[in-house]
Amino acid sequence: MSTMRVRRPWGRPPTCPGPPHILAPPEHARRLASLLRDTREVEQLSGFEEDSHWGQAATWLDMAAGLKEVTIDMSPKDGSGYLCSQAWPYDDAHSKTASIYHTELTRLLYTYCAIENVARALLWPTLLEDGKIEHRIIPHIRNFPVDRLPHYWCIIEHFYWHCANDLILKKMLKKFEISHGRPSVAMQAGIKLRHFLAHGVLRSPAPHHDGESWTDGSTNQTCVARHGASSLLFTTQMLIYNATLEGRLNFLDDHIDLREEMWVADSNGQHDWVFSMPVAEFLFSAHLTAGESPA
Repeated sequence: MSTMRVRRPWGRPPTCPGPPHILAPPEHARRLASLLRDTREVEQLSGFEEDSHWGQAATWLDMAAGLKEVTIDMSPKDGSGYLCSQAWPYDDAHSKTASIYHTELTRLLYTYCAIENVARALLWPTLLEDGKIEHRIIPHIRNFPVDRLPHYWCIIEHFYWHCANDLILKKMLKKFEISHGRPSVAMQAGIKLRHFLAHGVLRSPAPHHDGESWTDGSTNQTCVARHGASSLLFTTQMLIYNATLEGRLNFLDDHIDLREEMWVADSNGQHDWVFSMPVAEFLFSAHLTAGESPA
């Protein structure tokens, strides 16, 4: 079983400056959507009609990739004017703050819908329609070699740090404590964040005043939402990898042709530039920016 590699106690600033080689959630989702469309015999995955869940998963990933901005206007709607000079700048910053934050929350919802459909396609009939999806997924990713996912624990470390510094998100920390060192930690935290959103637990941040003007005040919460989406996308890779190894998922080709060359590690730990790689190996690199060393 993989172990958590954190050099400082959780709750303090993370040791790494951030995951610079990780694709942003839109690009990550787009790459996985393309992979899902490269499968064959989809109708045999779940016993449902062809493309029912698998195709929906790809569509949700496309939506996560294509989402540009959720626009929220917090200015008065009654046509009245402002009573002071600072009111308009505040409402403008409030609108931008809400728009930035809720754009990422919406993307998180789309990635959740995608992983729910992937799970139903791959795990049917063991996945009960009325069961908690995370409980059904955990056995299928329990032994996933997460050490081969560069920056996986860095994502978790950042996720935890941001949650520890937010009064509402602190409630999520139980997921980290329960799943400490397990491949499922990201999935459980990402799904918990989605549940917080769906049940109205999350709060929309207010704008920040830097001493001179009002600016976006959602930095911490937006970072959490992005890490939540990345965590669910990582879990999607784990599920596909497991199904591929078990022979329950076939691809049109055994190798994935990359649009751009990538700098990746082989089974011996040596790094090289590649233009094509086996599907299973691709699932260890699908989250990396092209041309970047994962070390």
